[in-house]
Parts: sequence; structure tokens; C-alpha cells
Amino acid sequence: MRSSAPLRSIDKQVYVRGGSRGTFSAAAILLCIAAVAASLALPAGFAGWDDLHYLEAAQRWLTEGVHVPANHWATRLPYVLTLAASLRLFGVSDFALTVPNTILFGIMLLLLWRIAAMLPRKRTAFCSGLVAAATPLFFRMPTTYYPEVMEVVLAAGATVLTLSALAPDPGRDPAMAGAPARRPGSSRTIWLLAAGLCGGVGILVRQTALSVPVALSVLILLTDRAAAGRLDWRRSGLGVLLLATGYAVPVVLECLFYMVMTGHPLERFAIDSRHVLIWSAHMRGNTFTGGSPLFNWKLAARWDVPSLIRVHWTINPLLRVFVAPIMLLTPWFCVAGGVLAARMGGFARIYAIFAAVGFMAQYVLNTFVLVIAPDTRYFSVGVALAIPLAGLLLASLPRARSVAVAALLLVAPCLLVVPLEPLPAHMMPGLQRFLSFHDTAPGRPPDDGAVYVSPYVMDAATILFANQPDLARRAERFTSPDQIPVGALAVVDAFDWEGTDLRQRCPGQGPKWQTVDTATRPSIYWRVLQGAGLARHVPGAVARPLEREKDRLTLVRRAC
Repeated sequence: MRSSAPLRSIDKQVYVRGGSRGTFSAAAILLCIAAVAASLALPAGFAGWDDLHYLEAAQRWLTEGVHVPANHWATRLPYVLTLAASLRLFGVSDFALTVPNTILFGIMLLLLWRIAAMLPRKRTAFCSGLVAAATPLFFRMPTTYYPEVMEVVLAAGATVLTLSALAPDPGRDPAMAGAPARRPGSSRTIWLLAAGLCGGVGILVRQTALSVPVALSVLILLTDRAAAGRLDWRRSGLGVLLLATGYAVPVVLECLFYMVMTGHPLERFAIDSRHVLIWSAHMRGNTFTGGSPLFNWKLAARWDVPSLIRVHWTINPLLRVFVAPIMLLTPWFCVAGGVLAARMGGFARIYAIFAAVGFMAQYVLNTFVLVIAPDTRYFSVGVALAIPLAGLLLASLPRARSVAVAALLLVAPCLLVVPLEPLPAHMMPGLQRFLSFHDTAPGRPPDDGAVYVSPYVMDAATILFANQPDLARRAERFTSPDQIPVGALAVVDAFDWEGTDLRQRCPGQGPKWQTVDTATRPSIYWRVLQGAGLARHVPGAVARPLEREKDRLTLVRRAC
């Protein structure tokens, strides 16, 4: 049945809904602790991909002080400076990178819980937290050192602050007036300015957060209209203006920073625009020299990110969100929860519209305006803000047993997907062993020379080498097998091993590259199959991801 109150869920009594605040707070904290502990138990960590650039940018701030960022990774100053502070406290280590991301992940779960607590149904907040914690995209955030977690936290924080500005005045009983009361002007002004400041910092982290103020403006208009029974353009327009003012402050401060440092207030735009000149495996041709990426649809057609479904570049990013294993069933639950919320009416319907506008604004922004790679993680904000709707769906199921079954649909695939993903961190034990290798074969002197290491593995070993300089001195980066002298040792990853250069043979002799040793880190599922003696019966297409073939390292010697 539809709600008869125009804005029922912003009634102060709905925050508790018959339960105690303490009970829900304790449950939120327990869920947060459990999710963080489970995430930290993953064998993940520094990968040497984009996180390498964030690490280098943070280290540069520690060594050089204030400077102009060199690339689009380094321009994300809120995240880079957070990492720099952690590196200052804990040194160059996985732990130093994990601390800020773990804290941000916990804050993200609590903020999504807070938003979901404003929706109907007693279990909505808990179910929302469960969905967020079980989705691999978010579940990996404590040990995946990318800025999406900060972007989501700031977007969710801006949403909570905006909802606080629209909440009723605790000094009045909304039921007495026949409609929810509204905050006094001064209080509303402070909350909306704070929301804008929070969201504006999110834009400094990544411009994909520009979708959030669009959705928040719609939220202000719809909420004010529902509270007053009509749209007060003056009040709502002032609210949107206050929000925009808050958003503008961090952006203006950043422009002033670049103005002082370079003389050009839009220098960050120039730096970020050069990202298409950097080699990318997800672009046909690997680089793009066809001008600015903004509104550049020729560039959009060049992006080539792997996906289960491909139709056309205009809709491939949208489809990828719904079929990517890293998302599991979360987007589908969000859509179903949005339909349910629309049928409920009241604030549930308003929030469903807000989430839909936010997600579609992000799709348009990413695909047609910024024209960035259609990577699923660039939709983190849109999906995260829709998760309370997925929680509403699960909380609306008739029995607790049904809720448990629905939750299992998320948790079980998460247990399957996450352990199978290849990660360079899995290679580090093998690399340590190879770099400590000394050839003591009969007739051959001990091998104390350099071990040549592929660039991919060298980047992944950045933190390892920072803490073990003896290993770093023995490792020599190679970019082509021709650089490796005859008789020298080399460490190659699975991608290099599949290349034709390493399959060559010596004239009239044996293989050009002789295998000395291999190192693998198979998944727990493969180890179970091996223990049961069933591994040899598994088809190759199934065995390769179970073995984590992409995490295999091989120590080879050049024979000729």
C-alpha cells in the first residue's frame, strides 16, 4: 500500500521505526568490523598497476614538498595527500596503504547504513550494509589502493548532509502540522553548504563525482515539493544555490593552487587531458592523439574493455555494469528495489528517483562527456548510492529465511569470484625465492649476477624492493628478451611466457630458454581438488582460473 504521508520517511520517528538507536548502531559497527576483517583476510595488496602511480605521487610529496602534479593520477590530491600522510607515519609498506583505505571503507559502510535507515522497513539498513560489504567492487577496497573508496565516501557524505538539511526540525511534531516540518533557514544553510564542500572535495578526487550534485539538486527539489505540497521555487532554488556554492569552494581553491604554481588556473584540465597519450591496454591503438577527450566520441569508440556483452560503445558501459562479475547481482537488486520504492511512494520513491538520476548522470558523464574507459569501477558512486534500494528489496521479503537466501545469492558468488582473481601480490613469494637463487650445479660457478625481471613484475615488486634493498640490487628490469645475456637468469610472468620470443630454439640445439623453476599460487579451490586427487580430471578452460595461471612466475636461463 502506498504511503499517505507526503514525506513519511523523513519523519524523525522513522529513523528508529520501533527499534532502539543503540541496537542499530551496534549492528552497524559489528557489520563494519566483520566486513573489514573479511576484506583484510584476502591475499590482495599492492599490484603495481594504477596504485604504483598513486604511491609514486605520494612519495614525491614527501620528498619534494609542494609541486605541480606530473600526471592525472597525481592530480587527485585529496587521495594522494592521504596516502602521503600514511606513508609518513608507517613507512613504505602495504600496511601504510591499507590503513587509509580500510578507514574509508568502514566510513562508507556506515554512511550507506545511515542513508538506508531513512527508508522504510526495519531491516533495510542492515541489508544495505550486507549488500555493500558483499559486492566484490567494494569488498576489495581496503586492499585495492585506488581512489574510488574516497570518492564514494565523499559522495555518500554529501548525500547524508543534504538529507540532514531536509530533515524535520526536532522541536516540532510533524504529525501536528499535517506534514513534516522543515529545518530553520540558518540550519538548512549550514547543512547544504557542508554537503557542497564534502561533494566538492569528491570532484577533486575524480571528475566522475560531478554526477552527484545533479542528483542532489533533484533530491532537494523533490523533497521540498513533498514537504510543502507544492514546489517553492524560491526556497528550493536557494537550496540548490547553497549546495552549488559549497561545491564551488574546493574547485576554486584548486584553481588558485594551479594559478599560483603555473600561472594557469585550468592546468589540471590540461594535465588530465593527457591521459589518452599514455599507453593503455584497453584502447585500440593503445594511445589516442585525436585531441581533447571531452565530448570526443571518436575516442569513445576506441575504448576496448573486455566484457561479456558488447553491442555498441554508447551502451556497452551500461551493460557492463550489469554483467561484470565484480558487481555480482547488486545492480539487479538495486533496480528491483527502485521499482519497489517507486510503488511505495513517499520518501522511498523520492530516493529511488535520486538514485536513478545519479546513476544515469554518471553514465552520460563517463561515456559522452569525460569519455573515459568504460571500466566498472568508474560507476562506483552511482552503484553505491543505489545500494540502499537493494537493501529495501531484501528487507521487504516476507520471511527472515528468504532474506538469508537472498543474501546468500550475493555472499556465495563473492566467495567464488574474489579468490579466483589474479593479483600480482600472489607473485611476490616466488619472486623472492628466484632472486635468492644461486646456481650450484656441478661444473658451474655460483651465480651471483643480476636476475632480469619483466617490467610487470618489477612494478608489482616496488614495495618489496623498498623494504629489501638486497633483492632490489639483484633485480634488473628488461623490456625485451634480447637485452638478457646468454647464460643469465630471467623472471618472466605468464604473459611473457606466452610470447613467441620465449618459445624460440637454439640452432640445432634445445630450447633457447631453459626452465629453472616455477612458482604458482593456486586458489584454495584448486588446492582442495589436488588434495582429493581430482585436479587432473578438470578441463583446461576451468583449470586455468582455478590454478591462477596468470599469477605463475617462471625462472628461465638463456641458453644461446
